[in-house]
Amino acid sequence: MAYYRKIEEGYDCVFGSRFIKGGRVEHYPPLKLFVNRVVNKLIQWLFWCPFNDLTNAFKAYRSEVIQDCGPYRASHFNITIEMSLSALVRRYHIAEIPIGWKGRTSACRN
Repeated sequence: MAYYRKIEEGYDCVFGSRFIKGGRVEHYPPLKLFVNRVVNKLIQWLFWCPFNDLTNAFKAYRSEVIQDCGPYRASHFNITIEMSLSALVRRYHIAEIPIGWKGRTSACRN
C-alpha cells in the first residue's frame, strides 16, 4: 500500500530500501551483505544516484515509465537494475521508502 500511496502522490517510481531509516534486514548472510553494499555503493558513485539499494527488486513504476524505458535487454535478476537505472537517467520522479527484508532460514523443498 505504501508504494501505491507514493504513486498517487505523483511519483513515477517507488524504490524500496532495506538500508534507510525505518528499513530492516534479518538473516542476511554476511558475505552476501558485504557484496550487496559494495555493488550498491559503486552504482551510487557511477550514476551520482542518491538511492542506496538499487539491487533490491521491491519497486513500483507507472506504466508510462516502463514503456518509455524499454526495450529492456537484461534477463533474470539484472532487469531490476536496468529498469532502475533507465528511470534514473531519464530523470523520472522517484521516491524511496523503507522496507523490511527477511532472509530464508531453511532450504526450500519441493
